[in-house]
Amino acid sequence: MPVNSASPSLSSSWRSVTSLPGATARRAIYLAANRLAAAFDGTGRVDEAIAVWGEGIDVLKQMTDADPRNVRLRFDLAAMYQGLAGFHLKKQRTQAAWDAITVA
Repeated sequence: MPVNSASPSLSSSWRSVTSLPGATARRAIYLAANRLAAAFDGTGRVDEAIAVWGEGIDVLKQMTDADPRNVRLRFDLAAMYQGLAGFHLKKQRTQAAWDAITVA
């Protein structure tokens, strides 16, 4: 089940990034989600930041499922879940933050 319900155009953008070679795709996904979510957060649009961040988690989760022994990829995914928890805390969503941390 997806972490969020991002727009179809955003989802298709992530899919095109996943066609890049492994490490390149992982870095592109993380940086894009990080920067776009930070931009939304910086303008007070935390719910949109959560959606973008969650889309990045969905893609990294698919990549981790395909290569479960990749420790670096698992670390990146855990870091993404921790970032998601931080966004939820900004909205005083303690249970959602806890849920994100316990997945990580």
